[in-house]
Amino acid sequence: MSSQHETRVCRSITEVARSAWDKLDKGNTPFWRYDFLEALEKSNSVGVESGWQASFLILEEKNEAEVSSIKAALPLWRKSNSMGEYVFDYMFAEAYQRSLALPYYPKLLAAIPFTPVRTPKFFLGDISARPLQDSEETTPLDTSLERRLLERQLLESACKLCYEENFSSLHLNFLPETEALLAEQQGFARRHSLQFHWHNRGWHSFDQFLASLSRSRRKMIKRERATLQAQGFRFRRLSGAQLFDEGLWDRFYQFYCSTYARKWGYPYFTREFFSLILTPLADSMLLVVGELGGEVCSVALSFFDDEVLFGRHWGASSYVPYLHFETCYYQSIIFALERGLKLIEAGSQGAEHKLPRGYEPTLLPSAHFFGEPTFARAASEWCRQERLALELQLKQCALFAKPPCGTSYAVSSAKS
Repeated sequence: MSSQHETRVCRSITEVARSAWDKLDKGNTPFWRYDFLEALEKSNSVGVESGWQASFLILEEKNEAEVSSIKAALPLWRKSNSMGEYVFDYMFAEAYQRSLALPYYPKLLAAIPFTPVRTPKFFLGDISARPLQDSEETTPLDTSLERRLLERQLLESACKLCYEENFSSLHLNFLPETEALLAEQQGFARRHSLQFHWHNRGWHSFDQFLASLSRSRRKMIKRERATLQAQGFRFRRLSGAQLFDEGLWDRFYQFYCSTYARKWGYPYFTREFFSLILTPLADSMLLVVGELGGEVCSVALSFFDDEVLFGRHWGASSYVPYLHFETCYYQSIIFALERGLKLIEAGSQGAEHKLPRGYEPTLLPSAHFFGEPTFARAASEWCRQERLALELQLKQCALFAKPPCGTSYAVSSAKS
């Protein structure tokens, strides 16, 4: 497709007007809001030191008055490492450097920094009727066709950027199925990541959810919750105006850092980041607070939109049996049921804990482009073999925990 739009690369979200960014169709997720992206930069959570440098790809169109408007955008990051992505590609990096004797970094990535959730990556502006070429007559263009053309042009422009700026590769992580299919049709290798999600099967209360589980699972969950209650633990679900307590956020950040210290080394977000997003995003945030004797003992931070709750960060002052399950799993389910949410994305890992508590395995697609043809073919075959291994994991999950309501574990389709 020949380019019909001017292309530019923005090195900061502030190079895009807030009003123009807000007009783009990015879905309902809070993670692509201007305030979230701006907070990442202002707080130094992203930047040269973290290995995440904004390289947002913007397609613009000028009208007769030479006024530019954004037609489409692809949120790209220049990556100098593979930290904070959750689609692990260290084997690609090693193989690329060993087989080609070329550096794997920098690479290009379309993803939300440090946030492994499924969201759209192709953002489109207003698609409406336009004049035919060399004619003043206006015709209603097939909007689905124009959408595909714009998305394809974004992909082509991103691949061209790889060659122009010597990026080894382009990666699109945690895609909706429609976008994964588009990338695959353009020659990208498809990968899948295993996550665990809770689906609301039409329940209106926690008891209804429990009734869908086997007798042994119901007894286990009731026992765990009763044990914490008998010890005196109490839990609060805070959102909106209830969140404006800096002392509580200081405690949260202390627990957040301790969780990373025990597992991954260092926290990705700075303390300032959470203060910056509090006012603009409070109505899209849930903070579960576990208390004992008036003291905060555990916290879990989630974000949500009209349909999905995204479980993100958790921490506690000390290990207490079942405290993690109540703070992160059960309180999230209760909140989702109260708000009528359809889905909880609880992230990867923890199969042995999440499966018996009603969370189901889900495969989320990603797409990967390598400029060197021989390596691209090898990477595609590796992804195919990895998919076969993941399908075996799904079968093992099915044996470990029977899905509720007679559902079967399969690759997730895109959220509309």
